[in-house]
Amino acid sequence: MSIESIAAGQTRERTSVSNSKTHAALEILNDFNKELPCQVIDNLYFISFMVYQREAEIFMRLENGTSFVPTSIDFGVYNFIGYICHAVGMTETEAQKDGFKINVFLYDKRGNVLYTKEMNSYDCLAFYNRQKSTPSLEPNLESFRKYAEGLDKETPLQVGEGIVLTSVTMSGNKMIYNHTMTSYYAQLFKL
Repeated sequence: MSIESIAAGQTRERTSVSNSKTHAALEILNDFNKELPCQVIDNLYFISFMVYQREAEIFMRLENGTSFVPTSIDFGVYNFIGYICHAVGMTETEAQKDGFKINVFLYDKRGNVLYTKEMNSYDCLAFYNRQKSTPSLEPNLESFRKYAEGLDKETPLQVGEGIVLTSVTMSGNKMIYNHTMTSYYAQLFKL
């Protein structure tokens, strides 16, 4: 079952009983604990949510290794929280005035902290709204350009054993990943 379908079910249950959209969004996150662990992408999982009065903590874990791309994690969390805020009917104005803070923690399988980030519901909802409201290819390409710029700022970045991402660029509608490999792995991939 996808994250979106689980969140949609939780949203239907909570918005009918809550008097605050922020409260409803936080309750959905809390109830989402019943569905965890839940795969986000590849070997990345949501493992727990902690909810407070105006704050949420999201705990994530990499199942294998320690290589990850922070921009991809941010993208996933912004969309996830944005979806929930949108589903409870929260507007960007309401999120900016009466929203909540989100702290994200990423752990490896041994429990070591690999990444932390502080976000807020307004930024998540605004990001989600931009993603869902782009009616044509060109605005979507702009999102990919920004994503490529964010990834490029994180380089060099080890993305696998013996593989280092050295740069990311956009050329027209193509995203170009430049990388290096150790000689051992390069020999395996020779044509």
